[in-house]
Formats: sequence, C-alpha cells, structure tokens
Amino acid sequence: IPLVAWLDERGPLLAYARVTRRAVPTTTGYRLGTILGGAIEWVATDPRRYALTEQTVAATLPAPEPGLSWPLVWPLDFGTPGSTGRLSVVNAGDADAHPVIEFRGPLTMPSLTNITTGDVLEYDLPLAASDVLVVDTGAGTVVLNGTASRIHTATSRSVPEQTFTIPPGTSSFLFRAAPGSTDPTASVAVRYRAAYW
Repeated sequence: IPLVAWLDERGPLLAYARVTRRAVPTTTGYRLGTILGGAIEWVATDPRRYALTEQTVAATLPAPEPGLSWPLVWPLDFGTPGSTGRLSVVNAGDADAHPVIEFRGPLTMPSLTNITTGDVLEYDLPLAASDVLVVDTGAGTVVLNGTASRIHTATSRSVPEQTFTIPPGTSSFLFRAAPGSTDPTASVAVRYRAAYW
C-alpha cells in the first residue's frame, strides 16, 4: 500500500510497502483510543521513494505544418505549427523512474523512443480509435483495454519493458507509428513520479 514518510530535507515521499509486524499494547488507554509505545514494521521491496505528485506528458503523432498562404500578405503567417511527436520529461529525483505509457488509437505499430538513452518500445499491432494499450514498465506488463496481455507483440527493436526507464534529469522521447498512421487523435501519454534513493 502507499506509505508516505518524511525522513529528510526533501520533504514527504511515497513508498509502496506492506506491514510485516506490529506491536500494539492493549493497556487501559487502548479502549480510549490512546496508544503509547506501539510499533509497526514496514517492508518495501522497491528501495526507491517517489514524489507525491504524478506527472503526465502527452503528445500526438507528427503532423505537417500548413506553411505559407498564397498570395503572401505582410506580416507573413506560417500557419499553426504541426505536431512533432516529441515529448520532454523531467525526472527531478536522483534514481531511474519507471513510467506507465498509454498508447491511444487509431494507429498501427505504436512506438516510443527515449532519445536520451536510445531505448525503444514498439508493438506490432493495430489500435482502433477506442483502444488503449498500457505499458507498465515497473511491472513489465503490456495490456490492451485493461484485459488482454499483448506483451508478445513487442518487436525486435523493443527493449524489455522493465529496462525502459526515465533517468534523472531531462529526457526527450519520440512518439511514432507505422507509415500511414496519421490520425491526429492518436496519442501517447507518459505517466511517472520523480524517483529518489
């Protein structure tokens, strides 16, 4: 379960732990709701601690810019910038963070590349407009629409899901899909918490 503790100058941080032992004295104060001298032992298998606030960064597939309109009128209007499919993620901690990545259709062969590390996650499957492919890099799972595992669709370019992390500092990602996937509603969202040792 989530356990928030304030241990140092960084303020309160989150860990996922479970109670393994407890000692609660059942003296007279126990009936009144006053307990003195109790102890609880927590065990967290993940040694990292996390920021309380979860961050989300999203992007759509690359889209061309409309360019200049003819005839030219001063001042020049280059139109609305197109999407580049690029995301910038900041892990303010000092440990690698495992993101949860959500690909939303319609598109074919969604991929996310960490430009900073060169790691790629890519899946050879089509996603309809209502489909959501969730990649949990901490758990190492790939789930379509909350029910069906699709880890077997990872391409040979993909790294193992649990090795796809966000290192401390700023990382850049590129969202891509197979040629022909140009729907502007297709998107990717990267959810993560800054991680600390």
